[in-house]
Amino acid sequence: MKKNLIVGAALVLLFMASAPCRAWNLEGQWVASQMGARLEAVIEQAGNEISGVAYLHNPSGKVDTYHFKGVIQGNKVKAGHYSGHTFSGQILDENNLKGVVRTKKGYKVSVLAKRHQ
Repeated sequence: MKKNLIVGAALVLLFMASAPCRAWNLEGQWVASQMGARLEAVIEQAGNEISGVAYLHNPSGKVDTYHFKGVIQGNKVKAGHYSGHTFSGQILDENNLKGVVRTKKGYKVSVLAKRHQ
């Protein structure tokens, strides 16, 4: 359950969108921590569409991999994994995203992701 929540949160952060008057570039590596786990996401972007891979490093050392696709609309981002996990969030600035990951079972996890420098 924790794994699904963290994965979802990561996906959501990775797919956050930009403000209507500004074209945000989310490409690159993003990181977040939640419930003792570390999420790393690598995002690729083509126009307002995003895709990528999220790696969930849980406290026991196991790493789960999730491929996702999404869209940026203004400063909002929506993304999802084929299993049903989704992310909805917003771009705070060029280095920070916040949002909520929802697992396929309906659990919600708030996420704050930062661009990895």
